Amino acid sequence: KENISVSDVASISGFTKRYMQKIFKEQVHLTISSYIKRRRLTKAAILIKLTKKSFYHIAMDLHFSTQQSFTRAFSREFNVSPLHFRNSAYFDCSKLLPNLSLKLKEYKIKKTRLSTFKLKALSFNLKIGLLNNNSTRADKFRFSEVNSILSKREEAIIVTTLKPDSKLENTVLLNIKIGFKDDTNFNFVAHNMPCWEISFSGSWDDYRTFGYNFLISLEFNATTYFIEKIKNHNKKGNDVYYDAKIYIPVEIN
Repeated sequence: KENISVSDVASISGFTKRYMQKIFKEQVHLTISSYIKRRRLTKAAILIKLTKKSFYHIAMDLHFSTQQSFTRAFSREFNVSPLHFRNSAYFDCSKLLPNLSLKLKEYKIKKTRLSTFKLKALSFNLKIGLLNNNSTRADKFRFSEVNSILSKREEAIIVTTLKPDSKLENTVLLNIKIGFKDDTNFNFVAHNMPCWEISFSGSWDDYRTFGYNFLISLEFNATTYFIEKIKNHNKKGNDVYYDAKIYIPVEIN
């Protein structure tokens, strides 16, 4: 919730402020005020990196009293200025704080090397919201295209580049290539690279939630370019389960 206070949390929970603080810190290992502050700065970091909004508008949207107070708070938390954070080649995820009300399914992560492959793909540009999970059009489109490929092929591949383009809205442009491996009729080549491999299994709804939030859970510098390889796993009741691997290039010093 935007601009919430410790008193608001206590009032909503029905506990006294002191007791609410106590049980929250026992569970989360942060005070409520620290959690609220870090979540607000996490949202700021996302908007700085993935939009072209001015720092003033980001500060006002997130209820900082002035741009100067926002800059000081951000610089203390991330050890760099908002401008340096925006201009960096990588997205420093190490100090981002996930929304603890979201329970992401377990995943595995390891360093590996992605071999060169050739892809026959269609290219699209889609916008998604950054501070909510309501990008229904993009979700439905990805779901439809992936399942269309998996009805004929073993594996669907998505290559995504996040492109900041909005000066007014909390949105980011996704440049997406969706297709399958084809050594003959290819129109895109993904080159050999060292990368982080993130493995996930679950329903499409699980994967959708994971996809919106996994970057915030990482503890390394990530690029705004990544590759997904998705396969059908099995069917449980009415749900089709998927095996997905996400590849993020390793930072090159």
